[in-house]
Amino acid sequence: MKTKLSTEQLKQLDDLIEHTILPALYEDVCEPDMEGVEDNENDDIYEDRKNVLYVEALNYLKNNLI
Repeated sequence: MKTKLSTEQLKQLDDLIEHTILPALYEDVCEPDMEGVEDNENDDIYEDRKNVLYVEALNYLKNNLI
């Protein structure tokens, strides 16, 4: 019985992560709450908050995938 993923299966998983999961996290899931932020300070704060949420999402996936 074969119990290890093949090189092709690992490549497919890497592609899935790189092209589907990570972009969906960044573009769809990690939308920061911008309440209380003035429009003139919006760009930098938005990007910072989005990046923090992205790291949190990655940590969550790392710790909760079974």
